[in-house]
Amino acid sequence: MKRTGNLWSGLTSWRNLTESAHAAARGKRARPDVARFLQDLEPNICALQARLAGRRLATRSSPNLLDSRSDGTADLRRSVS
Repeated sequence: MKRTGNLWSGLTSWRNLTESAHAAARGKRARPDVARFLQDLEPNICALQARLAGRRLATRSSPNLLDSRSDGTADLRRSVS
């Protein structure tokens, strides 16, 4: 199996996050939470980018957390309750 590296910088790029936000909002722009996010898109993308750069992001739907290892790669940790 071939392994591809150095994907993190592409995933956390301004362009990718902006395109992803618009794609996720497609068909939902009338929802108040989506409209609020898009209204303040630039600061929201900056905050998201900072959290991703520090690998401090977890979603409500997933208990997985990104854990930064000493070699600079990310390791997924799952907390099982």
